[in-house]
Amino acid sequence: MQYSILGDICPARLVELSDRGVVSHDLKSHLAGRFVVANLEAPIAREVDDSLDHLVFQGRPEFMEHLQFVSAFSLSNNHINDLGDAGMQSTVDYLDGYKFLHGGLFSDRFEPLNAGAVDFIFASDMMNIPFPSESRFKYLYMYSDELLESIDSAREKGRFVVLYLHTGLLFCRLPSPMIRERVYQLIDLGVDLVITAHSHCFGAIERYKEKVICYNLGDFLMDGQSMRRRTSMIFDFSLSESRDCQSKIIDYAVKFCRNDDYHVSETKGLNKIICLLVFKWNSLLLKLPSGFYKAVFNFIYRVNLASHVVSTLSFLVRSRGVKGTYRQLVKRKDEVLRYFSWVKKDRRDTSTDYDAIENNRKKITTKDIS
Repeated sequence: MQYSILGDICPARLVELSDRGVVSHDLKSHLAGRFVVANLEAPIAREVDDSLDHLVFQGRPEFMEHLQFVSAFSLSNNHINDLGDAGMQSTVDYLDGYKFLHGGLFSDRFEPLNAGAVDFIFASDMMNIPFPSESRFKYLYMYSDELLESIDSAREKGRFVVLYLHTGLLFCRLPSPMIRERVYQLIDLGVDLVITAHSHCFGAIERYKEKVICYNLGDFLMDGQSMRRRTSMIFDFSLSESRDCQSKIIDYAVKFCRNDDYHVSETKGLNKIICLLVFKWNSLLLKLPSGFYKAVFNFIYRVNLASHVVSTLSFLVRSRGVKGTYRQLVKRKDEVLRYFSWVKKDRRDTSTDYDAIENNRKKITTKDIS
């Protein structure tokens, strides 16, 4: 069996169904016959309330029939609880109704999602809205004993363990030293392949003890206002047994995709070359000695934020014009100022972005950001 893992799919906020479909014909052909996993970055809502804060995602059910190229969804992410238990139950109901497999959200005992020789385990490092103690749903926390137990259970069954982690610093292609250290620990405990998503931009690949780590797949389908956010990576892999029939050898490749007005296709020409150069450069940075990487990470982080600003301004000017860009920046000035405050912080020993959702921030609606 061949497998493909996609980044975040968020059928909410400004995302609209394209007349061309969600994915191009070539990309659909590539994914056909594969076991495809993606992260569903929104609860599916029966009704959408446009008066809610724009950081409360409300996925629209009409998208589901257009996502049939996906085999299974991870529901372990920081937005799945945006609409509480009712939203999570609605999401599960819709996924079941459309015959999607799903994992990462459970009500009783956690079970990995099994696909052929692989057990997929989904976990997250934060939740925008904390799960209340009375909630009937649970998720695997990235630093929990339950995650370690699930890895042990899969290993005892002789499974190839793929861990899909919803973690990363917003708009940064590379992992913080804290995230990297945790990923190494989980590989030491028996994980065979680690994939991360959440940062809203694609990252890089490294090997640790002959195991593959793919950091930051990016947004496969979301309404990010920059091409940096609208370019993502697909991670393809297949398994073959070794001579002792015990371990598995992984063959893998990456494919870069571009979300052009909510129609996703493979990058080509100059765009593909740029993606490859960025990917190779970031993969080289991961080869730095761990102590030096930690020492320079804040600089790496700030360069990433600066790149994000340039990409965003360029996208806004092209799509809205100078006046439209100015109006958007003024309308969201509190968010802009908060964003620039991040560069002052030491991000080496953190894996979360709770400062992006502080309760005292000015809240605006989806209509306000359109």
